[in-house]
Amino acid sequence: MSKSENLITVSNYITSHSFVFFFFILFAQIISIIVKNDEGWLAGQHSLVSQLRRVWVSEAFQERHRKDNMAATNWKEPKLLAYCLLSYCKYVHSFKL
Repeated sequence: MSKSENLITVSNYITSHSFVFFFFILFAQIISIIVKNDEGWLAGQHSLVSQLRRVWVSEAFQERHRKDNMAATNWKEPKLLAYCLLSYCKYVHSFKL
């Protein structure tokens, strides 16, 4: 495989759904660890919470987790996201999901 073919393969992988999914899980895990250690931290991160909410209400997210035959390992993403959003709701009472 030539260098340019390798770059195309890497480029296709980077833009793939699984790559984005992996980074979102990692991102949610990092946020949940911060929140566990400092519950009030997320209350000051309005733009971050706005992005988390956008994911939560997105049609793609809802469809991915609406399936009846979803494996138990796929529940980690919504669990972490719900944990972060609910932690935010403890401090900001006007937040709407």
